[in-house]
Amino acid sequence: MGRALQGKNVQTLDVTFPVMDSPNTKFSRTQNYFNMHKIKIIFTALFLALFSLAGNTLMAQEAPPKGDKGQRPPPPPESQAQMEKREAAETDEMSKELNLTPEQKAQIKKIDQDFKAKRKVEKNERREAHEQARAERVKAHKAVMTPEQSAKYDQVLAKREAKHKEKMDARQKEKSAKKSAKKAQKKAPKTPEQDGNRD
Repeated sequence: MGRALQGKNVQTLDVTFPVMDSPNTKFSRTQNYFNMHKIKIIFTALFLALFSLAGNTLMAQEAPPKGDKGQRPPPPPESQAQMEKREAAETDEMSKELNLTPEQKAQIKKIDQDFKAKRKVEKNERREAHEQARAERVKAHKAVMTPEQSAKYDQVLAKREAKHKEKMDARQKEKSAKKSAKKAQKKAPKTPEQDGNRD
């Protein structure tokens, strides 16, 4: 059979192999077949990997960003007056639901006031402890430094402090501006467009 096919092309799996007149012809055809099979497997795996990657990318892009519909944005921080008003309303509601006597209401109000005072003291203590720890840290840093480095370190800290204060002042101004804008918006009379054209 080898002599009959000598010099002709044999087709297997859409791949053309020349037939050679040597004892290794069968081995080379088998080897070529397996090489082509490996290449097909590699291309299939690459295609599946790319398809999977593209699918994951599309799914990741479809996820709604935080704060969009479906998820509540975090509530704005309450002012002290708003918080006290809310707590008083909750206490009144609880008093009605539980049918508290006037003496019980007074005791609960006293407990709430004591708790607020305690919370305020704890907050001040935490602030003082933080400031004390920071001062100790600065002192420990300076102990390692030369006098020149220590003087420069003081300047760096002063710059940081000024930058921080500037940032906090800007935040405070922004808060005040937003508050003023909200008040002005509430006080402004509604136009027919804002009122929903109820004519």
